[in-house]
Amino acid sequence: MDPPVLTRESRLSRPQQRSGPLFEAQEEHRATRLRESHHLRYYLPGPIAEQVREKDREITARDGHERVVRIYPPVEEKPISKGARSSSCNYHEGG
Repeated sequence: MDPPVLTRESRLSRPQQRSGPLFEAQEEHRATRLRESHHLRYYLPGPIAEQVREKDREITARDGHERVVRIYPPVEEKPISKGARSSSCNYHEGG
């Protein structure tokens, strides 16, 4: 990146605070939102269908952090020409 741009960005960006009343309020708000949306956690409503498996995997995001993804692949692997359907992969908790 251009050095003048980096200098300007370094003046504009503040280091993230990990303590203090604002940080605690943000964490409390985040926890409340997670509790309120827990029922939305599962992409597939109701019990998992017999044609679909459910498994959790960890992937490494671009920022280096591990993310848990839930994958719903079909139980019977079919070639696309035989009417195979794509699986679903959901993840949450990231920017």
